[in-house]
Amino acid sequence: IYFTEPLDEYLMQHLVEYNDIKFQNAAKEDLTLEDSQDAKKKQKQLRAHFKPFTKWWKGLMPADIDTVKISNRLTTSPCVVVSSKYG
Repeated sequence: IYFTEPLDEYLMQHLVEYNDIKFQNAAKEDLTLEDSQDAKKKQKQLRAHFKPFTKWWKGLMPADIDTVKISNRLTTSPCVVVSSKYG
């Protein structure tokens, strides 16, 4: 669902489910996608492989960055800035 009005985002903070389908905000950090066991294993390996990089990136601006994570949400761009799930 694509929202264009400021009221839409406010509404979706309170409308979390419809017909037993839960909504997720793709701009928040807690986005979860259903993955196969192989995909989860590969994701775990990628996180381990890039751990030094994520530590380095976080160290660049420790006061400005909460966390740096490896994610499977992107397919065509190298990174995304998201807000925390509570803010």
